Amino acid sequence: MRDNRGQYERNKFYDVYPQLQVEAKAFAIEKTSQKKCNFNIRELANFINDRFIELYGPHSIDNPLRLVRSESSCRLDLIMWGGKWDKNSNRPYFEGHEREDVIASRKDFIKHFLENKQH
Repeated sequence: MRDNRGQYERNKFYDVYPQLQVEAKAFAIEKTSQKKCNFNIRELANFINDRFIELYGPHSIDNPLRLVRSESSCRLDLIMWGGKWDKNSNRPYFEGHEREDVIASRKDFIKHFLENKQH
């Protein structure tokens, strides 16, 4: 490799189809940011496959029974895009979706500071 011999550089999938990378990232972000996240890699692979056929036609695929981008490749893509596999309990907090006791506690906390703001 130091002599630059015997090295074959392939075109990367998303270098050839950059529009698919943008759409795949958007799909993954949309699916993983839902409150109930049940996203898996197969959904991403199927999305990329379906979108590829929509954009470039079914004649552009050698074997229609195989995915354009394999599940293991999609898993590597998610890792390269910064994806992590964590527990599903770390979901974003949305105001208006909290329990009654949490609302009452917050109001008491704020009231305490408003009454004692001179201290």
